[in-house]
Amino acid sequence: MQCEMCGRDFPNTKKVNIEGTTINACSECSKFGLGGNVDESSAGSATYIEKRLENRQRRMREKNVYDRNIRELADDYPKRIREARNKLGITQDELAKSLNEKKSIISQMETGSFTPSERLIAKLESSLNIKLTEAANVAVQSQTTTVKGRALTLGDLLQAELDKQKE
Repeated sequence: MQCEMCGRDFPNTKKVNIEGTTINACSECSKFGLGGNVDESSAGSATYIEKRLENRQRRMREKNVYDRNIRELADDYPKRIREARNKLGITQDELAKSLNEKKSIISQMETGSFTPSERLIAKLESSLNIKLTEAANVAVQSQTTTVKGRALTLGDLLQAELDKQKE
């Protein structure tokens, strides 16, 4: 048999796992692989590839952003954080330590000068037992809207806003 790594002919080869791939290798090349004899079922490379392909197909699917439950940070999030913290009777420093954040971040959030990331929002919601997000008000506009037989332009939208203000 031929070694699939070095290409030389040998009377016998072993199946070895090298960098996630199962190949037939000679005794010299098999030292670069994991373990001695590897059977096909334990290699796991086929299942790894299948998982990667499934993930890729899931990522490549078309997404309609209007069908999703879009959430955004509430306008009064500083007040909600401050009131929940005070209700629990903890200081900004204690809250910061429990969230593994700096006290200055908590202070800035409570004044509204800092917008927390999604990760920090999730940590705040779970530790303070509050909701900082609310459903976004997404207006769906038809893509086929036309003005005088042509496609809607940015200028048309601005003119419509000006007309609304005059009324």
